[in-house]
Amino acid sequence: MDIENYILENIVKYAKDIEILDLTNCTNLTSSIGKILFENLKNLNTLILSGVNLINDETLIDLSYLKNLKEIDFSLCKLITDEGLINFAINKPNTICKLNLSGLFKITNLGLKEIIEKNVGTLCHLNLSILPQKNVDGSNFMELIAKCKNLKYLDISGMLHAQEISLDLITNTRFENLVYLNVSGINKINDMNIHNLINNYKTLEIIRASNCSLLTNGALDAILKNDNETKLKLLEINRTPLISDQKIEEVVKFFAPNFNVIRGTNIIWNVKNNGYRVPLKNIFFKKKVPKGKKGKKGAGKKKDDKNPIVQLQKILEEGAPKRIIDLFAIKKGKKGTKKGKKK
Repeated sequence: MDIENYILENIVKYAKDIEILDLTNCTNLTSSIGKILFENLKNLNTLILSGVNLINDETLIDLSYLKNLKEIDFSLCKLITDEGLINFAINKPNTICKLNLSGLFKITNLGLKEIIEKNVGTLCHLNLSILPQKNVDGSNFMELIAKCKNLKYLDISGMLHAQEISLDLITNTRFENLVYLNVSGINKINDMNIHNLINNYKTLEIIRASNCSLLTNGALDAILKNDNETKLKLLEINRTPLISDQKIEEVVKFFAPNFNVIRGTNIIWNVKNNGYRVPLKNIFFKKKVPKGKKGKKGAGKKKDDKNPIVQLQKILEEGAPKRIIDLFAIKKGKKGTKKGKKK
């Protein structure tokens, strides 16, 4: 909604018992809403501010005085920095159980360390996705996440610079309640990490590990070995070119022979219940020219071996994989031709 500060203030003045407030994408609200909420909504329990671009560190200071606040979503609030997180954490020790800091490009290890450390005993839902900045690598806060024994949901997808030591620490920790883990887009995730997840997280039901290019067939062996103990219902492995369709079929048949097959992407869904497997299809990287028709200009030119796309194509052709890579499935638009001006 195109709601502004004065409208919000008039609403909360007459609705002081509000416990859950969702202001997602209310982009006209400014940093002073923290004071408005603090002065009027003493019982506020859940606050969602996703995409409210104008809130800043001062807003977080005002919000930190809401004593009953337990769930907070600051995702995509681009003005928030470490200073705001630190001040918020100081006033809210061991009170936050659900925290979403997705897409905050100005924060670093320092701010994350402070806010996680102050709420280690209560955090059960933590979303740190889309933090691709170099100064977020997990070096200062992953060990604190490992101490969050009540954690049920953890999303660190898109943390491109996560260190191997930090990832090993998370995957080796025995979380007693963790149900959901998303590590998609982290290239350093390997087969051993998946083995450790399956072995250590007996309550884990969902693993999302798309765009983890190091994963091979060995990552799925852990599922087969722990078939009696694992509670895994969903394993998402989109765009993992080193995992074969044959291995996926082996896992799927082992857990549920009556799977529905839908083709499109590479995913194992609900391996123990009524899920479906989606293997990838062939794609012809070079179209064959029918007899009697001339090929396009430049067809005889050599491919640039240094081009990463060509290199990936070469690897796929050598292994003869029966699947499609999304990168090559993108349709190119037709280039228009400029008509010359008549003289």
